[in-house]
Amino acid sequence: MRIIQINLNHCEVAHSLLEQVLREKRADIALISEPYKKVETQSYILDSSKTAAIWAGRQPESVQPRQFTHILDEIAQDARHRSQVVIAGDFNAWSEDWGSTRTNARGRTLQETFATLDVALLNTGSQNTFSKAGYGSIVDLTFCSSGLYRRTTWSLSNDYTASDHKYIVCDLEDREQAPTAARSSRFNPASLQPLKFAEELRIPDPSGDVECEVHNTMAAVLQACRASMRCSRGHSRHHEPVPW
Repeated sequence: MRIIQINLNHCEVAHSLLEQVLREKRADIALISEPYKKVETQSYILDSSKTAAIWAGRQPESVQPRQFTHILDEIAQDARHRSQVVIAGDFNAWSEDWGSTRTNARGRTLQETFATLDVALLNTGSQNTFSKAGYGSIVDLTFCSSGLYRRTTWSLSNDYTASDHKYIVCDLEDREQAPTAARSSRFNPASLQPLKFAEELRIPDPSGDVECEVHNTMAAVLQACRASMRCSRGHSRHHEPVPW
């Protein structure tokens, strides 16, 4: 499954470009903030305030309460009843955990709410997802349940959007393909950027569940490896790939 995330800034040109990008990249779902199109169809659903939308080949779902804390509470409540989730959007929240220069009130609220969920942040690197008039920030965030984390690749696209937000592309591997992909590739230690690794390594706070903490710590290490090393194809039949 491929998911594309974008803030269209209510721009008609950006909307038209998105339709083209969805076809070219063969995306299954688009998560849209500040959409241009205000009329729903079977595959394009708006929230009640018409400030967010989800596009899909099939009937999608969408939620967007008016108050920030309320939307997060509703998302968290819904996510607790699901084993596999992807949560994404323009949260307009700053946190040093995802590369902001500081943590604001929205960032703290988002962290505190999602700390109660079994989800991990997919964002990697420190490139801004929003930029305008020389100003930039990381406000477009993507989270997924821990069970999906190892099967998901997150990236920012440099394709032109006609918006002040970048496209975010998430590739989710099929369950049966994940083990093959894991065995057939490994990180190239010669390409390691130590400072980048240290910058990207964010060990989650203790949750009280040892098994969960081990999983989340290994996921954080893997995420740092992805951001600081190149992958190379492994040819050895005698050694399994390791994150470092």
